[in-house]
Amino acid sequence: PADTRGITLRRRAAEAYLRSGHYDQGLAALRATLQACDVRYPSTMPAAWVSVAARRALLAYRIRFGRQHASAPRPIVTEQERERLELYWSASVGLSLFDIARAASFQLRHSLLARTTGEPRHLARALCTEAGIAMWEGGGSQTLALAA
Repeated sequence: PADTRGITLRRRAAEAYLRSGHYDQGLAALRATLQACDVRYPSTMPAAWVSVAARRALLAYRIRFGRQHASAPRPIVTEQERERLELYWSASVGLSLFDIARAASFQLRHSLLARTTGEPRHLARALCTEAGIAMWEGGGSQTLALAA
């Protein structure tokens, strides 16, 4: 998008509104930001859960079979990818307070993109979040596979 500064400000406003309990204003700002970035917002709860199931399966597949060699060159992370990572993270954190299905959908998008780009800050966030989920689900041995 051409107006990256405006998008960044709207994204940050959306996250602040959602974190502070101003859900109507936060959702309006989040949806406008997502639309400006051509990112789909799951419109129904079943759509959100289908998104979660599909992305959870994709992440599990990539964790199990998508290992990169340690000496492989890291891709260059574009500004658009960084903005997309921030957008997914803001949506995940903001929605996690009241809409767990959509929050999980965005959290998984964030994890998948962080693994793809290797961007250190977002990869650390994604790994910590995924490790917490794996431990909560009782999968301690799975947690160790996340960092591989």
